Amino acid sequence: MTDERVSIRPGSLDDEDLFLAAVRRSRKLHHPWVQPPATPVAFRDYLVKRQDPRGASFFIWTDEPEGLGPALPSSEANQT
Repeated sequence: MTDERVSIRPGSLDDEDLFLAAVRRSRKLHHPWVQPPATPVAFRDYLVKRQDPRGASFFIWTDEPEGLGPALPSSEANQT
């Protein structure tokens, strides 16, 4: 058993390298159902679109080992 810490937070430009590396590692797992941003430009566009609270998205991060879990998108339907 490990002492793994998990955090949930919005993505930022600082996450770009780890995010894109995770996308490369998980390509076979996600295709054809999910097409996450796979280039620096696509990642930055994704972050801009997620600035609106109606389309916010949060990332799940682990500290040890450092890594990215799934992104948790919200939608306007979830807002009250």
